[in-house]
Amino acid sequence: MTIVEPQSGRGRPSIWNERSGSGPAKVMLIHGIGSSGADFTRLVSCLDSGSSTVAPDLRGHGKSEASLPVTVEGFAADLLPLIDEEGPMVLAGFSFGSRVAMEIWRKRPEGVSALVLVDPPLVYGPLFEWASRGGSGRHRLRHCLKKAAGISGLGLSSLRRLGARWSREEALARISAIYYSADVDEAVELMRENPLTRDLDEADLLTNARSLMAADRATLLATLELTGESEGQTRPPGASIEPVVMFGDRSPMTDPDAAGAFAARIGGRAVSYSGGHVAHLEAPEEVAEEIERLLPGED
Repeated sequence: MTIVEPQSGRGRPSIWNERSGSGPAKVMLIHGIGSSGADFTRLVSCLDSGSSTVAPDLRGHGKSEASLPVTVEGFAADLLPLIDEEGPMVLAGFSFGSRVAMEIWRKRPEGVSALVLVDPPLVYGPLFEWASRGGSGRHRLRHCLKKAAGISGLGLSSLRRLGARWSREEALARISAIYYSADVDEAVELMRENPLTRDLDEADLLTNARSLMAADRATLLATLELTGESEGQTRPPGASIEPVVMFGDRSPMTDPDAAGAFAARIGGRAVSYSGGHVAHLEAPEEVAEEIERLLPGED
């Protein structure tokens, strides 16, 4: 990443964009909860040097200003000026960023030349089952339970139907404990055992933890409320592109059946990659290959 620039709109927070390459962006990379545009450095390095990219920090993340309340529509609206000024472009949304990318596609289908949704949150059972088993981290959750006492649902309504060896409150606290981390060291420790991040090496855990600690805490917790089922995400009327839904073969958030069903519903196709949930760090070459295949002029 070579250039960082602020962008703001009337009544909207200042949004920081990290750029690579020259000229209007051909690719927009949209990160997930607790991440930032700077985290895409490895992925960008795998793209062809001619593929100019922009990687915004969502509001309340990285170097972007925080502004509550947060909604998927609001996150998308913050990025629409980039689409209007430089589009059409390939949108690649990662984890929760796939929700934002879908909303941009819904609002500006003519500004999206291709859409890649990388390990979107589609299933929550494995994550809840891990959380309900407890384990060595239980003693660290006592303070998290107090902080999370007022949280109900976290947007994960599907979890309520699952049995738990821990109480529901304890399981939800374990899932959300990372977002209450007091410092980078505690975040790394929690990420080592969390199924979403435990496949990362120490350097990548540190990268994730630093981005998490740079984010606005109120924004993180409010954004967690927006996660949940994907039934409301549909193909915009008249859209002509074929979205790609990428899923990790070791991811606890997306599986072949869920990815295939979601892809079919939005008129796309599902593609697997080798790795877990954090594709931009675990499988950057595979993600870059799919993005480049979709660039205008590519076969």
